[in-house]
Amino acid sequence: MRTFEAPGDPVTAEKRRAFCDAFEAINGTHGVNLTRHNYPALHGTLQTVATQCTDNLDDALLLPAFDQAVSINRAQDDH
Repeated sequence: MRTFEAPGDPVTAEKRRAFCDAFEAINGTHGVNLTRHNYPALHGTLQTVATQCTDNLDDALLLPAFDQAVSINRAQDDH
């Protein structure tokens, strides 16, 4: 039987604000960390067609966890 994860805690207002403060647009491209690393929770960049920071906010806030998982996997030794 497959089990599903319990819903996570709602995103705090502080995390929402930090993401929206870092959201930028340049030459018609929107996202974070486009011209400088202004959203430290995400190691790379996020480009989106969304023009508002809140359009895909819940999904975007999951990306730092994905970054962390990738970093952990890279650090593991292959045998």
